[in-house]
Amino acid sequence: MKKEEKHSKKNRITIPLNHIIIIIVIAIFMSNGFLTFKLHQKMTGEVSAATVDDIIPSGIPFYGKELGVSYDDVIASLDILAELDNYPDGPDENVVWLDRYISIGMRTSCEYCCSAETLVFDDGKAACGCKHSWGMRGLLAWLLEHYPEKSDDEILTEVNKWKALFFPKQTLQKAAKAQEAGDVDYEKILNEMKDVPDMVGGC
Repeated sequence: MKKEEKHSKKNRITIPLNHIIIIIVIAIFMSNGFLTFKLHQKMTGEVSAATVDDIIPSGIPFYGKELGVSYDDVIASLDILAELDNYPDGPDENVVWLDRYISIGMRTSCEYCCSAETLVFDDGKAACGCKHSWGMRGLLAWLLEHYPEKSDDEILTEVNKWKALFFPKQTLQKAAKAQEAGDVDYEKILNEMKDVPDMVGGC
């Protein structure tokens, strides 16, 4: 018995924790067809350091059934969200959530496909005409109208979840640059995932 135990210990394979994390993340990527991320957003819309627990899981957002959108089907969901963008010239000045719309819309953008610095200008007009921007603005307005109890930060975070889905590789790269300390080596994960797309859905 002791000999068998000794033999077992001698041949035991030890896998470093960081390798296990990478394997898990790669498995998620392979099962979904692309990597999706839930990265905490700072007040400015910048991505802060995140951990594996911040990666968006497969599933449906809290408003998913109402709109028919899912994190697992980004392209089809983008089509739906883009249809919600009814304010290319900005909401009517009498809309009660206009100020919030402008404030949140100026804290994020779809800069990876069109270099726009914000979703809207300070008068509420659309700052970009690409489809990703339509989708982000459409969701922004819809959430303000249907979930006004949500805070600006909560709505911004939800809008930026879709931004991460639309631009997974850039989101991961930004997280790697923003990470000052943590247990996850994003650059290494990125190198392991050569097929992570720059952009999901067309402009």
